Amino acid sequence: YVRSAAVNSLGLLRVSASTGTVVAALANDPSGQVRQSAAVALAYLNDPGAAPALVAALRDSEPGVRFAAARSLGALRSKEGGPALLAALKDADPGMRRTAAASLGQIGDPSAAEALIAAMKDDDAFVRQEAARGLGQIGDARAKDVLKGALSDTAKGVVLNAATALSRLGDSSGLKAAGAMRK
Repeated sequence: YVRSAAVNSLGLLRVSASTGTVVAALANDPSGQVRQSAAVALAYLNDPGAAPALVAALRDSEPGVRFAAARSLGALRSKEGGPALLAALKDADPGMRRTAAASLGQIGDPSAAEALIAAMKDDDAFVRQEAARGLGQIGDARAKDVLKGALSDTAKGVVLNAATALSRLGDSSGLKAAGAMRK
């Protein structure tokens, strides 16, 4: 617990000189809790140089570490993390697919658009919801058709994010679907 709190504090205090120490904790600490705290702390430290360590952490044995690494890559808007996050979109765990979709949207790299379009067919509504949000953040017009189709999704979050994404793309066709949700 003490090591986890220490790593967490370095991130929260944004002690930029500590990036190397936090990366070492992420890569080498025997405790999953410490590695997870390190992955989160790296987002607060906002050092793009931490991306390779976060990409490596996507293969950690602890799910919490993998989730934290994925979120931190998104927070850092790390294009270097894009390929690993694209692979995570195919993970067996829907939570990891959802996190990968959210982070790819934060990164905003247009090369992720096709994978997010494909993720709009995921069985998990929350994955579709984050994929729709990500498509809006990326702003690729190729997503318009799939987003329009998502306006009839049974999950309200998917409909709302699809309508918002369409609006970001300059298409008002989602306004009616979003307005109907208020009733």
